[in-house]
Parts: sequence; C-alpha cells; structure tokens
Amino acid sequence: MLSASPLDGICSHYDAEFPARREVRPENEDRIPPTYPSYSTVSRETKLADLTFSRWAQVLLFSGSALVVIWQNRRAGVLVDLSYILNTAYRMAAGDVPYRDFVMPFPPGTFLIQAALIRIFGSHFALHVAYAALISGAATVLTYKILIMLFEDQHERPRLIAFFLALPLVLLGIYSIFPHPFYDPDAGFLMVIALWAILECKRRPRPAWMEFAAGALISLPLFFKQNLGGAFIFMILLALTVSALWADRGTRVMHTRLIAGAFLAVAAILLVVDLTVGLRNYFRWTVAFAAEQRLGSLVATFDSYLDNQIWIAVAIIITGSLLLRAKKSTQAAGAMFVLVAFAWIGLRMGDFEAVLRFWPLILLISAAGGLVVNSWGRPASFQQLLPFVIFGVAHASFLSQGVEGSTYGIWPLLMIAAASMVVAFGKFAKGPGKETLLLLAATIGILISLSGFQYIWHNPRLDYAADTGPIHRSTSKALRGLSAQGRHVPDLDRTLAWIETNIPKGEPMVAYPGEDPIYFALERHPPLPLVLFDYTNNPYSFRKLREMVDEQEVNWLLIKGRLQLHQPGATQEAVSPMGDDFEQVSEVGGYIVLKRHSP
Repeated sequence: MLSASPLDGICSHYDAEFPARREVRPENEDRIPPTYPSYSTVSRETKLADLTFSRWAQVLLFSGSALVVIWQNRRAGVLVDLSYILNTAYRMAAGDVPYRDFVMPFPPGTFLIQAALIRIFGSHFALHVAYAALISGAATVLTYKILIMLFEDQHERPRLIAFFLALPLVLLGIYSIFPHPFYDPDAGFLMVIALWAILECKRRPRPAWMEFAAGALISLPLFFKQNLGGAFIFMILLALTVSALWADRGTRVMHTRLIAGAFLAVAAILLVVDLTVGLRNYFRWTVAFAAEQRLGSLVATFDSYLDNQIWIAVAIIITGSLLLRAKKSTQAAGAMFVLVAFAWIGLRMGDFEAVLRFWPLILLISAAGGLVVNSWGRPASFQQLLPFVIFGVAHASFLSQGVEGSTYGIWPLLMIAAASMVVAFGKFAKGPGKETLLLLAATIGILISLSGFQYIWHNPRLDYAADTGPIHRSTSKALRGLSAQGRHVPDLDRTLAWIETNIPKGEPMVAYPGEDPIYFALERHPPLPLVLFDYTNNPYSFRKLREMVDEQEVNWLLIKGRLQLHQPGATQEAVSPMGDDFEQVSEVGGYIVLKRHSP
C-alpha cells in the first residue's frame, strides 16, 4: 500500500519543503476564484515526478547556460570592454586603489572579483571565461527556483511550468550575450540572488540572522552598477514597505529585518569605502562623473513604447484576456489571442533584434496584470508587487543605452516579469484548467527562446565591435582562448611579442586608446591614472594627458590605428606623435610605436 511505500521518505521531504505560507489568509481574501490545485494538494506520485524532473531541469539549465557562454567566447571577443575590466583588475591586483590612485567611474564590485582571481591565479583569460560561464549557469538556475515559488500556488506542476519560462535564459542568460566579465551581468546575478533569498524567507520561517542576511543582499547590486543597483534597492524596499502594511505581524517583523539588513549593509560598505578611498572620491567618480558621461535621457528610456506594433499586440492580449475571463468555452480562443500576439512580436525572421520587443510588451502586460490582481484580491503582497519592481529596475537600466544596449545582463528579470504575467492571466481567467496556464507559459517560453536564438546567433548587440573575416584565436599564454573575427587578435599577439622583446619590463609605457588587454597579458603596471581613453572613462584633456606622460617619465607610446571599436569618437581625438620628445621607431600589430628621444 502507499502508506508503506518507500516514497514516504521522499514525500516527507516535500512536506518539510512546502509548509504553509507565513501569512494567514482570511477565507474571503481573494475575490478572484482560485485557479486549480496548488502544489501542496497534489498526490505524492506527482510530487515525486516533479522532483525528478526538477533535478534534470536544473542540470540542463545550468550546463546549457554555461556552454552558451563558452561558445560565445569562441566566436565573439569585444576587446575594448574586456580590456577595461582586465587591465583595471590587474592594476588593483598589483596594489593600486581605485578612486584614489586612478579614475574609475564604476562601483568596485566586478573589478574586485576579477582582481582577486588575478591575484590568486595570475593572468589567464580562460579563468575569467570560466567565471562568466559558472555565474551565468547559476543565475539561470536561481531564476528557475524563483519561478517555481511564483507558481506553487497556481499549478500542480510548478517545476514544469517554471522550466518553460526559464528555458530562454539558456540563450539569453546574464553572460550569454556579452560573454566576458562585466558589471551589468554581475549586478543582474546579485539581483536574482536577492530576490531568491527574499522569497525563501517568505516561503517559511527562518532564523532572524538569515532574514538580516537576505536584506543585506538587496544592497549588493548598488556596488556593482549604479543605476541598476540604486533602482533595485529603492524598488525592493518600497515593495517590502507597502506589502507590510497589509500583512500579519509575523510578516511585518520579517520585512522589517529585511529592510534593516539592507540599510546596515549599505552603511557598512560605505564605512569601508570611506576608510579606504574616501567617500568624496567615491561619489565624485561613481556618481557625479558617471552621470555626466553616461546618464541618458529619461524620455529616451521609453522610446521602445513608440512602436505601434507593441500597442497592437497589447490590444490583442487585452482581447484575449477578456475572453479568458468571459466563460470556460471562450478560454481556448482567449489563449490563442494572447499567443498570437506574442508570436507576431517575436517571430520575425530577418529582424535580429525582434526579441527586444518582448521587453516593453511584457513589462506593460505584467504591470497591468499586477494592477488587476492587486485591485481584485487582497492587495500588495510582495509577490504581486514584483512586476512593478522589475518595471522600475528595467527602466533605470535603460537610462544607459536604452532597450537595445542595456538589457544584455538582466534577462532573468524579464522572465520573472513574464511569470508574474502568466500568474495574472490565471487569476483573471474564469476558472481556468491547468492546461491553459501551462500552454501560455510553455508557448511564451518557446517563442522567446526561438527569437533569442536568432538574436544571439547574429550578435546585433555586439555589432559595435564586429568585423569581417575568419575567427582567430590568441596564441598568447595569458590570452589563450580569446577569439574574434578579423585580424585584431593576431595583431594583438604580435604586439605583445614585440613589447616583450623590445621594451624592458620596468619601463613605463602607454597603450592608446586602451582597446587591448596589454597590461593584463604582460603583467605590466599602467603608468597613468586610467587605462581606457574613451569619453566615458577619461576626464582629462589631451594636453593634461601629455603632461602626465612627462611627469611619469613615460618612454614608450603605442598608438593603435586599426581599431575594433566602430563607435564614433572612440579614440577621442586624432593622435599624432606627441611633440618633439618622441619619434616613431616601429609599426606592429596595427600600432605605431613611439619612443622618447634620449637626453
């Protein structure tokens, strides 16, 4: 009999894993009728099947995401962005202090992690690729776990439905598009960790110190990317505060601990910053200078909503939602309306950026769904406020480079918003069957995956550093595994070999405009207070740079003429031999080599 089955041990594990929610809900809490049996009411056999499926799903999601990052690294190398991270991390590993010893208009988080890897293992590009692959896989699995928690009360197979919505992250994970260590994906990873920790605290009672620790995680993205982290901590704290107003005493205490943990963590980190580099230096470069150089127009963040196709799709989805709500016999037609709208937006062969249209569409529908759910049921639980949190964080991200340039590291947030949207469909519908919700989630996940494959295959996000010709891979020991189209990587290898042969290791040299990871690869110290001379990082005039070259007794200048970067103004201004003190002594790997005259 079942009571004597070996499944009992497994089922007792489930009973411990899915206890009753912290909040005690009154019987008349929701005016919207419940959807169908939640996970806690299904049979033991279903739970066992769900657990077995989940194990394999996590393996697939993690390994798929990591392998895509490795594959992307073998076909796309963005030298300028990679070089900025690795050259800066190397000088930090060598002992330089940011904001005090050199200019850095970004928070220190990503650079400290990469500097630690360099300090422990030395300069090895493959190690940083492995870091990106592992972090990307972990972010996808954590997003999958968040989706499970959102669907536990909505579907008897929450892991199955969560898998379909997590599937696009294999191709659109935080490091799948830009495959080198960078601050946007790292901030995206930390936001996913914080959301997972908060939902775990709400899932079942935790010790007080764990709730404080979960709150501390809310603050960490702020020290990796300013606009993302700032919006995230503000929106999360606002959602926790608002949802506490309608919660029971236990939940209010838990929310208070989460909020207190966030504030304490921010205070502690700022204290460390003040004791090491000084708050004035930190805010000068990461707030004032960064906002002046990179902060876009608030109006420009909403440019994607000017697309009439988005509003046509919204109208179709609203029509489908009304059919879902009308009666059971119209539910199939309603679901088809919704799916047709998503297919029309995403399946556009030849439009390599079609997947980006899912951002305004899902953000709008999930926010609208949140309004409906909060107005018809007990308002403002934290889960119901998630669409608004993501809406605010996404648009703060768009301040940098809009939807086209700013979304590469935060796709997990879109899939969480998509899950909230599907949940809202389920609550809004007229007594839907489980097949309707599963159909919506599965088809939306597959559509985004198909459109995402076209996006990553053609790499429109990286076209600012794209080139023609076959892919070449570095033969340099430090850069082994670095790959890019065109002659840039072989040119870099030749330049590194020439420097090792002709420039003594102790002599200061400057590589301009800083597009290549020369200091990292050769383990040489940059003599100037910056390693990248583009407008986003360089606060100095050309005349001031020349003065610093003289002050630091720089004897070698390497001026790169053939750049991988296609953006206008990448070299800031035309560079000619810098006065009578230098003369051209060689030309190698696209660089003009200048040497100071002997006195």
